[in-house]
Amino acid sequence: MTRSKPTGRLSASGRARVVAWILGVSALGMVLMLVSIVLTLRWVERDAIETSLTQESDEVAVFAQNGRDPETGEPFATPERFVGHYLERQRVEPTELMFGGTAATPVIAQIHGDAAAPVELLAPATRQAMEQPRSRGTLVDPTHGRISYANLTVTTPADTGHVVVAVFHERNEQRVMTQTLLLSALALAALAATAAAAWLVSSRILGHTVEFHRAVDASLKDRGLRRLPENGSEEYAGLARRANDLVRRADRRLEEERRFAEDVTFALRTPLTVIEGGLRNPGGDEQERRTSYRHIGAEATRVRGLLEDLVILSRLQQDDVVLERTPVDVGVLVATAAQAWRERHPDAADEPRLDVEAPAEGLTAVTDRARLVQVLEELLDNARYAVRFAPGSDLPRDLTAVTPLERTLSVRVREEERDGEPWAVVEVADRGRGIPEDDREEVFERLANASNDPYPGNGLGLPVAALLSTALDGELTLEPGPDAAGTVARLAVPLTADQDGEDA
Repeated sequence: MTRSKPTGRLSASGRARVVAWILGVSALGMVLMLVSIVLTLRWVERDAIETSLTQESDEVAVFAQNGRDPETGEPFATPERFVGHYLERQRVEPTELMFGGTAATPVIAQIHGDAAAPVELLAPATRQAMEQPRSRGTLVDPTHGRISYANLTVTTPADTGHVVVAVFHERNEQRVMTQTLLLSALALAALAATAAAAWLVSSRILGHTVEFHRAVDASLKDRGLRRLPENGSEEYAGLARRANDLVRRADRRLEEERRFAEDVTFALRTPLTVIEGGLRNPGGDEQERRTSYRHIGAEATRVRGLLEDLVILSRLQQDDVVLERTPVDVGVLVATAAQAWRERHPDAADEPRLDVEAPAEGLTAVTDRARLVQVLEELLDNARYAVRFAPGSDLPRDLTAVTPLERTLSVRVREEERDGEPWAVVEVADRGRGIPEDDREEVFERLANASNDPYPGNGLGLPVAALLSTALDGELTLEPGPDAAGTVARLAVPLTADQDGEDA
């Protein structure tokens, strides 16, 4: 693909938004990182203090159990001897304070590092808390801040004493604060560098939008230009393709709306002409007026049906039909719907016979009951019209003069397997004029009719049935009838794996 350098000037506000977005994301990441590092440093310091206290406690316990007075060679007889000798052997860390004594003399001896304070400089409340036997914890001294300590009991034959190990937090906290400030300074420097880099690269990021705006402006100035050129930078070409796709979709939708308006005009022209003629010239006598009004009523009913079919057809083509899917026994539903259709078209001598063969139960599909019935009724209405014409004839035939088989509409429901899955197949067959092979796909188009139809209808029934079948995840096909006479409309719908369905 040809790549061109972005042209035009970028607005400062656009570049500022890009920089702000990048800085915002970077700052959020750095803040989270700093918080994580600071929390980790503090946890490490606290863990080190707790480890130090635990080690000192273990050393005191071991020395109390195994230590010997160097003068007597025996275990220490008094707490004073134990404390004095133990503290002489210790080397404290800069932040540590160790002292020992008895209940009567809390501080017999002490040692401390340069970052720790002697006992006498601690607040009375701090000293009192530390001198509590077997106590351990962290407290806050008014002068020296946070201090963690452990009071360890020492038992000798003469008396009971204690050794206190304390760790001052102040120096460690200062070290953590220094590290935090250093990391913050580095983060600010990184953000400044990020802002500078973002400002420089924003032209590359936004360059394709400049190309896009220039192309749109050129298209708006030239009314004959319907599509944006798709050559240029990769980013611009992607935008242009998406914009052209939207334009094509809009064109298709406008074309569908235009065709819909034309179809409505075409479909309503004849019935409205009949209605207009009947209203202007209803006839001279009472009988003629009744006949005229009857024709007007029939055409009005036809208009309503046409409008309903056009609306449902338009909604189906735009995927705007809401389906209410429930478990349905296809065999029971077809038998019930066929019986209702038969009652609307009594089995008189001049009407087709209806022969239905459907299993009583066992073919369960999750589908829209009303829409499936609508498809079946469309197929039956189409077959009822077709059977009135003999194969190869353009003239209606007298159904009273044909054999019962020739005027029979047969409805069959069976199960078949497709790609290992169960399907229900509903066949509506007639022995009428049939549909030429070249027309069997075209008759599913809106307002289309078979080329051998001597009295074309509105061309909406089969298109509605086909689109409804597709919406129900099914399939509708047309095939030649028995002995090449008539037509077999075959509707297939998928069944559920569990065939214990409910009645329709």
